[in-house]
Amino acid sequence: MNNIKNEEYYLQEINISTRRLKDVPKEFRDDKYFLMKAINLIKKDWFYLFACVSPEVMYDKELVLKIVEKNPMSVMYISELLKEDKEIALTALKINKDVFYCLGFNLKEELRHKGSLDDKISYLEKFVLKDKLSENLPIQKISIKKTKI
Repeated sequence: MNNIKNEEYYLQEINISTRRLKDVPKEFRDDKYFLMKAINLIKKDWFYLFACVSPEVMYDKELVLKIVEKNPMSVMYISELLKEDKEIALTALKINKDVFYCLGFNLKEELRHKGSLDDKISYLEKFVLKDKLSENLPIQKISIKKTKI
């Protein structure tokens, strides 16, 4: 119970100022679920989030997606690996097209010949949708019955 009160206290502090994140104990700063709550409270000074959290935590795609949804320019602070992620890129670009210049080198090269930024976003949408569908749909075996003619 005491830990819950501490969590609430630190979340209130972050709500007052993102700069107070540096005073939050490491056990909270490195906890994904605490950070998911904190992200909803952060209004500015996003770089404090990246400065105060262990780099390992920032490899969590779900967490980074949530950050990018709130502040797409945060892409400049994420890991190089996640700067290449098409879903993160799509999420950021839909909100702020200037993010394109912060994406990973390989992804920018892949998108370079896709036309306008809107065309690049359409390409990413198709790719991400296809990827999501392939993750969620069970593979079904198709059996073909031979019939005599």
